[in-house]
This record gives sequence, C-alpha cells and structure tokens, in this order.
Amino acid sequence: QWAKDEVADPRIEFCDDLSKADAVFAHSGGGALAGKVSQTQLVSWYAYEAALIRKDHLAATLRRAGLDKKAPGPTFDIETELDALLGWMDANPERFVMLKPYDLGRSIGHAVTRSLHQVLCYAGCGGYVAQPYVAAPHFLPAALGGAPKRKYDVRVVALLRSSEPLELYAHDHVYVRAANKTHSEDALNDVEVALTAMHLVDAAPAYPATSAFIEAFDAEDPSKPWAGVLAAARETLREVFSAAAA
Repeated sequence: QWAKDEVADPRIEFCDDLSKADAVFAHSGGGALAGKVSQTQLVSWYAYEAALIRKDHLAATLRRAGLDKKAPGPTFDIETELDALLGWMDANPERFVMLKPYDLGRSIGHAVTRSLHQVLCYAGCGGYVAQPYVAAPHFLPAALGGAPKRKYDVRVVALLRSSEPLELYAHDHVYVRAANKTHSEDALNDVEVALTAMHLVDAAPAYPATSAFIEAFDAEDPSKPWAGVLAAARETLREVFSAAAA
C-alpha cells in the first residue's frame, strides 16, 4: 500500500495479477514470489543478494574472488574464525575492531572495542563479524564547515539490470554522510564520532549536498579528482557483483 501512496508517475500502473505485471516488487530475496515470475519480468531482488548483503557472506565473496584486499582489513566471522580474530588482536593490541551483526543495517548493534572480554561476549551471542576499525579515515573537506576532521562515507546507488550477462549501472549522484564531531580514537564510544549515519542515532545530521561535496573534494586535492574515485567505485561494484554471481 505504501508504494501506491507514494508513486504518482502516471506511467506506472499497479496490478494484482502477477502474470500480467511487467515488473514485480518484493522484499529481500523475492520470498514466495521468486519461483512464480517469468524470465521476461523485471524483479526487485537479486538471486545472489545474500552474498552481498550479509556481512559474513560478503567477506567470503570477496575472499573467494581475490578481492578482499580492496577492504581496509580482514573480516572475521566471530563464530567460526574467533581464533584468527583473537590472534590478530594479540598481534595488533593498539588497534580497535568494529563488531557488526551479520544482517542488520542502520548501524544497529555496532560496537567499537579492543577489549577481548567484549569480543568473547559478542561471540557467545553469535551472529557477528569483526573488522579492523579504520584508524585514519578520510576526512570531510574543511571547506564544507562543521567540526574539523569529520569522518564520512559515500553511498553509491547501483541498479542491477541482469546478472548473466552482467548489466550494472551506478548513479552519478551520490549521498554523503558524515559524523558530527571531530574524529578521535579516544572518543569512539561517542556515536557522533565513530559513526557517520547521524540520522539513525537521534543526532541532527550535518551532511553536505552532493554538488558541494564534489566541488570541495576536487579543490582540496586536484591530483585525485572525484571523477576518478567514482570510476574506481564503479569498477569495484562490477567486480563484486560478478563475484557474487560466479
């Protein structure tokens, strides 16, 4: 019903007969509809999406395809790779790790720690991965204002048209999210320092507009323009989607 309330484009007509639909929308995986659609219908899910969405599966997908070096550090499934994680933490006692649930988004359940006790507690709960926390993130250009040295992330919207043959599109318009406060490893218990999704942690976000971000990014280091970064991101998306469908 929400789609019918929100979609006002006259070119889109909703129908209740699955066999007559040009496009079929369903939540993750397609559910009961997955086996009922024809090969000529467009669908809103990806048959291999668990290989990309679940963090433990994504790590395995990257590792299998030899792409894990594109990540800032190894991903450990703390149920099956706890020994390897504890060994890594012992060898890197000054480094923090970020604990994340396998399949939750919106920054739910995330924690940043270097406490072995906390890691063992999370391992007992199950369903988590651990990743080395990026100690030196890229900071939002100072020209955009706000607190200095704020970490940020960039969301690239991708549209998968076909997995075989691969037909994938990435939008030029990206979405930038940024922490509200100056980054410091001494304050990682503060979500406005450690996270970038301020709108999800009951904080007033100070996100830059896309156009302003690109202008400031290019001005700060003309030798590494945003266009090149986006091109690299698109190539990574192509490689990862190819790996997921392999």
